[in-house]
Amino acid sequence: NNRTIRDKAILATMLGSGLRRFEVSELECSQIGKVEGRWAFTDIKGKGERYRTVAIPEWCMNLIKKWLEMREELAWNFTERLFFSIRKNGTPGNTKISPQAIRDLTRKYSNKYLGKPVLPHDLRRTYAQLSYRAGAPLRQIQISLGHSSIRTTEIYLGLDQDFIKAPGDYIKIKI
Repeated sequence: NNRTIRDKAILATMLGSGLRRFEVSELECSQIGKVEGRWAFTDIKGKGERYRTVAIPEWCMNLIKKWLEMREELAWNFTERLFFSIRKNGTPGNTKISPQAIRDLTRKYSNKYLGKPVLPHDLRRTYAQLSYRAGAPLRQIQISLGHSSIRTTEIYLGLDQDFIKAPGDYIKIKI
């Protein structure tokens, strides 16, 4: 199912990279590239007009690649946006996916699989917390999240970006 493949890639992107839902909705295919030998989202425009590059863990990139293959099969090139709307009948919509739609699909899947609502920002916090607990350096998590202050990152956790071992790599998920 087109929508399921897309939705898994969106959820993986938020959990594996810590991007905000508006950042995910604005992602373009050209922002996926290799940095220091590994996959990354480049030139992510965050809050305060600040730009950053965020590494993509392998498990996340595998789901994004599946979506890119499906996207190509749909022959839908009206937009450079990585994620776009999909109609109920499975055909591509004519707009990028909205932050609201990302919130709705996050809630839908969390209710279905966890029995409780989870919001996109919860995935962002989970990314930070799991990465930190697994040993990712606090400074690397701060940079990945795009926080200008380390204090903001410490609040997320209840408490120099390295592309060789990025924060999302510390999250061990089998897919």
